[in-house]
Amino acid sequence: FRLGGDEFLAILSGCTEAEMRVKLQELEAAYARRQLSASSGLVWHPDTSAGLDTLLREADAKMYAAKRAHYGDRRRRSDAKK
Repeated sequence: FRLGGDEFLAILSGCTEAEMRVKLQELEAAYARRQLSASSGLVWHPDTSAGLDTLLREADAKMYAAKRAHYGDRRRRSDAKK
């Protein structure tokens, strides 16, 4: 599902956390082959008791942490070259 802008949501049911991580690695590998990148916020819960709003907030926080790590690393490498 497209949430807006460049943010998308994938809901996987009936899989383990390990299976979900493999799916994410496959997606990231497909992006890398096309010289693209993406920041992901992976959240897994074994049941639905957390609620969609909670899961979305968790995933959003993780995605933005991944973006900060990615762009922060890029800035540090760029600064080191100067």
